[in-house]
Amino acid sequence: IRDRFNYILLSMKKIISTLAIFICALIPAVMFTSCLDNDDEGKNQILTSNFVTYEGMRGGKPVFTYVNPKTQATVTLTGDLTDLKNVNEGDRCFLTYYLPAGIPDDAFTDSQIKIMQLVVALTARIEEGQAMQENDIPGLDLNLRTMYVNGYYLNLLATSYFGDKPEFKITYVPESIETGTAEIYIIFNAQTNDAARDLDVPASFNIAAIWNNPNVTAINVHLRNSNSALGRSPFLIKKAN
Repeated sequence: IRDRFNYILLSMKKIISTLAIFICALIPAVMFTSCLDNDDEGKNQILTSNFVTYEGMRGGKPVFTYVNPKTQATVTLTGDLTDLKNVNEGDRCFLTYYLPAGIPDDAFTDSQIKIMQLVVALTARIEEGQAMQENDIPGLDLNLRTMYVNGYYLNLLATSYFGDKPEFKITYVPESIETGTAEIYIIFNAQTNDAARDLDVPASFNIAAIWNNPNVTAINVHLRNSNSALGRSPFLIKKAN
């Protein structure tokens, strides 16, 4: 279990390896992709990716926040763009960006950043549900790349074969709360038509009602995962001591 737990809670640096997925084919939630102006720009800078919350425009610049996984303090990132379309304050986003030269990706410090790509993550409200056998979980398969909790958000990156209208449902088993390990089920659905192809699925769920419960020391996440390299569902994610 520990090996699987350590593999699921990937570091920010390992999340960068998923960037290639997002360069290829993105769901319609993509806001934009920017390119470096010249070959010199970006030297000695760290390209990183993270799930963040869009806080709105401040001083004409977009501001994003996330929680430092080491200290649980809020980290603020200020972008270099002056106009963001189709993204609303409070949206959860998958953000790819350059940190300033000299700042390592594990510094988790407030920074001015150069935004390379912004994708609004899919989400759903967590609801009460019932336990299911792994083979009975409905919906489409997810080729899971990574999954982890940051702050009180459960984040995942995956791909899936579909055509349109992707959506998630997330439930928990109320009776499991008293055991200390909350059982959570994630279901992914979408239209599969003639235009179906492998597309990216970034998702972020507010699980504060579960994660902040003092009785809960871990969550056990069940979903239809087709990526055998990550092992079989469910995936255990423990709270930090």
